[in-house]
Amino acid sequence: VQLALDEASAGAARGAAAAVSRVVVAWDDGTVRVPQVRVRRSSDGGRTFGPAATASDDGSGRAATFPVLAASGGRLALAWTAETAAH
Repeated sequence: VQLALDEASAGAARGAAAAVSRVVVAWDDGTVRVPQVRVRRSSDGGRTFGPAATASDDGSGRAATFPVLAASGGRLALAWTAETAAH
């Protein structure tokens, strides 16, 4: 999944990447039976966030965990570990 940023990237940190006033956070939601990667965005430096969205649900019913965000050249990439069919 790639998410476009409107401004140049300011850097990345574990679980969060920021670009000036834009902040994106990702986590695996372990509160549900099958964990999924969730994402929230802020356009005011992290003071408020929009609603959480599920980034990893491909309809397979398999778990997705350990999200990683990376920002470069005004783009943001999100990757995660997905459970395989063989477990």
